[in-house]
Amino acid sequence: MFHFHFNFNFIKRIFINTGTKCIAFFTLTTYCSIIIANAQNTPVVTAKTNVSSKTDHQQQHQHIAPNFIICGNIANAADTVVSLQMATNPLSPTQKTQVKDNMDAKGNFCIKTTIPLPMQILFVNQGRALPIYAAPGDSLYLTMHPASGKNTNIQFTGSSANEQIYLLQQSSLLATIKKYEDPEKLTLAYGDYKKYADSLLTIQLNYAISFFATNKVSPGFERIAKRDLHYTHGAAIAGYPYLHARSTKNKGLKTNMNVNYYAFQNNAEAPLHNDEMIYYPSYTNYLQTYMLSEVGKKIDNNPKYDASDFYADMAKSTISLLKGAPLQYALARVFIEGITNGKPDNILPYYDDLQKTNPPAELLKITDVYYQRAAKMARGTAASDFTAQDSTGKTVTLADFKGKVVYLDFWATWCGPCRKEMPHSKELVKKYKDNKDIVFLYTSVDKDKNAWLKFLNDNEKGFGGTHIWAGTNKSINEAYQISGIPRFVIIDRNGKLYDGNARRPSDPLLTKDLEAALKIK
Repeated sequence: MFHFHFNFNFIKRIFINTGTKCIAFFTLTTYCSIIIANAQNTPVVTAKTNVSSKTDHQQQHQHIAPNFIICGNIANAADTVVSLQMATNPLSPTQKTQVKDNMDAKGNFCIKTTIPLPMQILFVNQGRALPIYAAPGDSLYLTMHPASGKNTNIQFTGSSANEQIYLLQQSSLLATIKKYEDPEKLTLAYGDYKKYADSLLTIQLNYAISFFATNKVSPGFERIAKRDLHYTHGAAIAGYPYLHARSTKNKGLKTNMNVNYYAFQNNAEAPLHNDEMIYYPSYTNYLQTYMLSEVGKKIDNNPKYDASDFYADMAKSTISLLKGAPLQYALARVFIEGITNGKPDNILPYYDDLQKTNPPAELLKITDVYYQRAAKMARGTAASDFTAQDSTGKTVTLADFKGKVVYLDFWATWCGPCRKEMPHSKELVKKYKDNKDIVFLYTSVDKDKNAWLKFLNDNEKGFGGTHIWAGTNKSINEAYQISGIPRFVIIDRNGKLYDGNARRPSDPLLTKDLEAALKIK
């Protein structure tokens, strides 16, 4: 199924500048087959009763809940490796866990894995990825045999055979219709886009209702399948303003919007709290876009909204609206996003709130890594000294500037966004040219020193401040946790961090921060 993903660092910029019973199969089991035409991707489904028996390969694997087991046979496979891909980290739906098995000489395989909750996973072989519904304690037997032409006959045996047919049919349906993120549709005014999005939901829901009326599936799967569609639709509606702004190159947050935009929040078929779908990207994405829309209300009412408050406001909305597992994972995700892309000082306090939710140990283990990293860049922490060379080869250290406020600018000649800031940097240096208590220290991370020197020579009159080359000096990048550029840091006159992720020269509020740092004695 299609899942709507967002780059929240991108969205933030748009926001404020105006993204299966195991092998113990019953002797008499349900047997379903599906023929997939690779070229047309149009499945033809049949279902009947068939007697199944275990293969030797199957008998080697015994089921213990909450394991999910998938065994089967693939005839004449060029690639003998089969795998399951699962998004087992709700903090990062795009991060996949992979479990593999090698087929025997007859093409038999068996994969056993542990899953905490029902989830949709992918079965992969020879570049083909089949969507599979997996639930703790379930098992499935799959055969893939060549049929006529380029078609492949895929057969499922097991308690969840119909569930698998549904997923394949829905995938085929999605291939025949346009998507929520269709670039052309995203340029539409909100009312027209909502009609379009509603029509996609109706098509998919009608198919689901029709399928479940004639094919028996577990109540849990039917519930999850329908909600999966509603969550994907809801995330698309919630994310429309920001993707619309990108598609139309309009920096405004909402264009042709009205109060009905927030109606998606009241959809009973897409409940905000849903512990059983915490491993479904459609749900976790919905949570994030929902919280984003809440912060949007605040931004709408404040033209002078401070971008540095974005992740803190996301955390506040998450705490006030969620509970249980959704709160734990959503808050942890906001915390990690805030540490990575925002101001550490603004998001660090919410680590205590996360701990109060009594989250799973593995979740705390992940977030603690980010907490410890951010704590090293918190205000008042001693700035790490470093040694580098200026354009003349002279050695320069951070300690050379003790007693002065230092504005550190990490950049590279090949970095477009870095160069875009240069005119603003020039104006900033000019503004403080008579102030001997502040230093603008431009730190190049270019690997090619000559490229850096040439750039400085070609742009001598367009620059100011002090320029040093960090190059491949990993200690500097690690000390200041430079994972992307441009990156800016303010250090006070006592050699302590004032802002570990400072504003850019183009941000009008930067001057306010520099003045505040200058007042520290």
